Amino acid sequence: MQRLLLIIVAVAAIPSCASPDMNRTPDRWIKVVDADNKLPVSKLPLIYRKFSPFGIVIREVLTSCPYYTDSEGNAQVPSNVTIQPGPGTRYVVDRRSNIGKTAEEIESNDVVYVRTLEMHQKEMSEPQR
Repeated sequence: MQRLLLIIVAVAAIPSCASPDMNRTPDRWIKVVDADNKLPVSKLPLIYRKFSPFGIVIREVLTSCPYYTDSEGNAQVPSNVTIQPGPGTRYVVDRRSNIGKTAEEIESNDVVYVRTLEMHQKEMSEPQR
């Protein structure tokens, strides 16, 4: 009985990176473009996150392995995930480029607009017109 309990506890403690939903095979090409100067952003790590629930409480937030953009701003990423710049980068996704679009248009869009943190903070601090 103790052995069975030990096995159950060990399986529950397996790291979240072993989750079959994380680090999926990339099957979609996107282009990452700076929203301010319209130039491609190269060598930018892109990730997606997923919440790992434990009942009604979130046990942890799972983070994928990074997918990097090439010199032309292109990256191959998994479908049906929300891509964002990885931690430690100076970019955020520019959500304004999605205003007025339907969920299907946003999901099928092959261009992701990003902004530097400095430009994002500057825009957020300006009064709304």
